Amino acid sequence: MTQLPRSPRSPAVVVAVLTLVVVAAAGYHLGWPEPPRALAAASGERPPIGFRAGAPSIDALIDQFLAAVERKDLESMHRLRVTKDEYLAIIVPGTVEKEQPPRQVSEEPSQFFWALNDRKSRYAAEAIVERFGGRRVTAHTLRFSRGTTEYLWYTARGQVRLALTLADDPNVAELRTGTIAEVDGRYKFLAFQWND
Repeated sequence: MTQLPRSPRSPAVVVAVLTLVVVAAAGYHLGWPEPPRALAAASGERPPIGFRAGAPSIDALIDQFLAAVERKDLESMHRLRVTKDEYLAIIVPGTVEKEQPPRQVSEEPSQFFWALNDRKSRYAAEAIVERFGGRRVTAHTLRFSRGTTEYLWYTARGQVRLALTLADDPNVAELRTGTIAEVDGRYKFLAFQWND
């Protein structure tokens, strides 16, 4: 156990830590599904937040994605992606090997990488809808062009390749899109763009 240095500020540090522990315990007993992530996040064991919403499986995520594409519903497609908060709190610091401490990245580069990822995903979604929007998918087969990578706070599977059978075309068409991220059994697209 790490001992706090003896200094005039030590009581304040102890009080702050004890307050966090008491709040966590109280929240747990008030019906929170688990103690707040702040305690585990401080140790690097868990991200400070989880995915809000997200699909319960990869298959469910793909079904929601294809339904949104068929409806040409860009807004619904983007709800299947990690949010800015999730990207900044989970993806940026958590993209390190397990057992490593979370990355410390200053705000400016973090914001830059989010903006770049968001912009590329929006362009990719528009291209997907332009090619496949309004077309009914009668069957699909999923494969990943890359393997699974386990990072500190999430697991990445990608990139997505869907072999589509379309009602209006006897030929199988390939839909390419980006990586899927999983946090605590919830799945979202990390991005819609692909690079292979």
